[in-house]
Amino acid sequence: MRGSDVEVPAAGVMENFLSKIRRYVGASALEAQVQVSPHFLPEGAVSFAVSLKDLDSMAALVTDDLLPDEVHRSVYQRRIAFIGGRLCAELAMESINVSTEGGVFRCFDGVPKWPPGIVGSITHTEHMAYATIVNSSHIGSLGIESEPVASDDATRSILSFCCTDLEREVWFGSGLDSRMPRFCFRLKKPFTRRFIPV
Repeated sequence: MRGSDVEVPAAGVMENFLSKIRRYVGASALEAQVQVSPHFLPEGAVSFAVSLKDLDSMAALVTDDLLPDEVHRSVYQRRIAFIGGRLCAELAMESINVSTEGGVFRCFDGVPKWPPGIVGSITHTEHMAYATIVNSSHIGSLGIESEPVASDDATRSILSFCCTDLEREVWFGSGLDSRMPRFCFRLKKPFTRRFIPV
């Protein structure tokens, strides 16, 4: 079952990305790199974003003890995206006074294991990482997604992948606005994440 088994950190290791980066670069240097996420959010949700390029110098300070084995063994871009997403999640948790001790745990299938009373979502693009959380008394689950603007060929490909013939005809007609198919994809993917959280 997805999300049922949690990887527990080693005994006594309760540090997180946020505390470790703050310790090495200082709170003001970190806060200068963080921004509010541009996602449309439900009431009560908190979201943060960080540029992976800006995070690059700070991420070098994060030792491998905070990375799950499969992330530690992955390519650098995957590691920096993981760190960015978790850092944004920890900042969001801290902003609503939820303990960040130990960070955001992972289930064995990679799904974030949010603290009790919180639901959230983490996503990233090639250049940015984002995380959003909300109190679970406000909403049952949450999903966010970010995608770059697509070329016309990519737009047609997205349409054929994520929309039925009827949806394409009714929603888009004969016109092709490159933003709309991407928007449709963005709407459907978080909806899927509502049932299969990531």
